[in-house]
Amino acid sequence: MRVLSIGVNLVPQSGGTYRTVRSFVRALESKRHEVEVINFSKYPSCPPDPKTLTLHTTKVPVARAGQWCWHAYGEGVQGLIRRADLVFIHGVYVHPLVLCASLANRYNIPYVLVPHGSLDPQSLVRHRWRKKMWLALYQDVLFRKSAAVLYATEVEMRRSWAAGRERRAVYLPWGTVTACEYEKQAFREQVRARHGIPQGRRIALFCGRMTRVKRPIETIRAFVREAAADWVLLCVGPACSDVPIEEISWLCKHSEGRCTYVGPVLGPEISEFYKAADLCVLLSYSENFSHTVAESLAYGVPVVVSPGIGLSAYVRSDGGGFVARGESFEDMCGVLRLALSRTPGELEEEGRLGKNWVRRELSVGVFADRLEAVCRSAINGARAQWAGAI
Repeated sequence: MRVLSIGVNLVPQSGGTYRTVRSFVRALESKRHEVEVINFSKYPSCPPDPKTLTLHTTKVPVARAGQWCWHAYGEGVQGLIRRADLVFIHGVYVHPLVLCASLANRYNIPYVLVPHGSLDPQSLVRHRWRKKMWLALYQDVLFRKSAAVLYATEVEMRRSWAAGRERRAVYLPWGTVTACEYEKQAFREQVRARHGIPQGRRIALFCGRMTRVKRPIETIRAFVREAAADWVLLCVGPACSDVPIEEISWLCKHSEGRCTYVGPVLGPEISEFYKAADLCVLLSYSENFSHTVAESLAYGVPVVVSPGIGLSAYVRSDGGGFVARGESFEDMCGVLRLALSRTPGELEEEGRLGKNWVRRELSVGVFADRLEAVCRSAINGARAQWAGAI
């Protein structure tokens, strides 16, 4: 089977979409399928990858968000699509992706749309009218003509703007590598020393972009209100335009040493923070999956999450942490109060439950089996439809 994944801005700083596309590649290659990637990128330089065709985009004629790319009309892109048995389209609101979906449809190549949370109501808050116009114009090619719309969790599928409009909707939790055993105390001491954290302080971790949907400001305020003096919150992640980073820095500076803004951390270094943490906190309005939550659980770190996070239903049913009752600030404070009052032993037990669940449900092997089944089902379903139309 030859599979082609098409996405935009597939570089590490783009976060979850990049990691998901790479996990698709690894999973399908482990099943001995041929996998190629097209990356339409606004970044001037990307890490070299012989299996990735990187094509640079411009702002005109569809503006910055639409990322115009004249190369998408060329034989290089069209040839890769024609040779594929199945195409994954990663994203929604970008012109080259819509064009590639249309090309796959024209050549009778089945394609699966992976929205990565971009059909969630929270995603429609910013640039609402532009996005709704885009969806009205392209919903046929994106939802009704695709072989399937693939969501990361049932929560994302239920909340989708396109719910009920897809020809077929399926969900598949993304795979996560389970961490090897490690000496937690050594990493705690290392992180404490690096960031000037007094001995004996327990470490809570907020890991993610400093964006409105993840509520970093509300999280800091709730933590300062509820945490005892032996806890510290480390905020790790890049700044974003919709949240003033100056306010986050000010809140941390005036928290009497209980909150620290670390800044962006990419690559293997982020694992040091997971290994040092006693608790991971992510109380976003919405997350289609949340690699941060999955990775925390994989390291045996219990999580504090909101019900809008895709993995919250699994945390509630299988253990691994604490789920807020709702999305309000008082709900945030309530679940933090509960989690921060737990003893180290109780938190370690929650971490073990979460790690065992990741091994059962999100392991690389389990994900590869499930993704391969989605691919074969999409191909067979499309062929059956075409045979019926003849």
